[in-house]
Amino acid sequence: MRTHGSPLLATLLLAGCFGEVIEGSGAGDSATETDASATDSASVTVETDDSGDATTTGSGGSETGTTAGSSGAATTEPVSTTDDPATTDDVTTDDATTDDATTEADPCDPAPPYATLRWSKDAELNPPMFLQASTLLPGNPLIAISEVSNQGSITYSFDVACPGTYRIWGLTVDHQQYLENPDTYLVRIDGDDDFLWAYGCQYDEGGMWGWRRLRSYKYPICNTDGVTANLGPGTHTVRFRNLEGKNQFNEIAAIAGIVVANDPNFDPNSLYDPG
Repeated sequence: MRTHGSPLLATLLLAGCFGEVIEGSGAGDSATETDASATDSASVTVETDDSGDATTTGSGGSETGTTAGSSGAATTEPVSTTDDPATTDDVTTDDATTDDATTEADPCDPAPPYATLRWSKDAELNPPMFLQASTLLPGNPLIAISEVSNQGSITYSFDVACPGTYRIWGLTVDHQQYLENPDTYLVRIDGDDDFLWAYGCQYDEGGMWGWRRLRSYKYPICNTDGVTANLGPGTHTVRFRNLEGKNQFNEIAAIAGIVVANDPNFDPNSLYDPG
């Protein structure tokens, strides 16, 4: 999505000095995909009282990525957290378990704190979405990219033990603030309808690379509402499809992973800090 916000020359100079430089995958406009199906359903709620505009500015480093192959579906086994996303599996913290078979207490009343990090390397890819190593992010995790507008997707899977209200953050790149470059996804939680996530409106939440909470795009520009998912026990999915393709400055939407948590004040940087 583009607006008339800055002169072409200034944009060209910025693109030449900053940002994730995307190495092409060779995918063409004729590529097709098959959507992943969810195993459970979710109730997605738009929080109309939780809105805000992004107004701050910033800049990032430069890099050239290297292309890597895709991986399988995300693992659901909880593992220990480390600082190297290139070698670390997905991270889950969930205390809703018991070793006492005779207890009658409900482990979900109240629900214990829950947070899980799912990397793009462990998600399901549909072409022309592909993986490429980032050299800007610590540990050089694989990031998911599609050069073709509205084609290709990435689907993350995760398990929850307790029913409740969950919030989702995505680790995304934004080369410029606002909507003057590719920075928008169509998002689907389980089998619900797609909603438009214009994360370019949330530049101030992370700068070039940062954790940004899922929000539903509304007119006027950068009027967004927070999104929550009311989930039951079981496996759930979140699918991202990029709205825009790669622009003339080699800029493109990219996502490295997601965090899902039941604490509205949870800080995704506690699981992985993009710096």
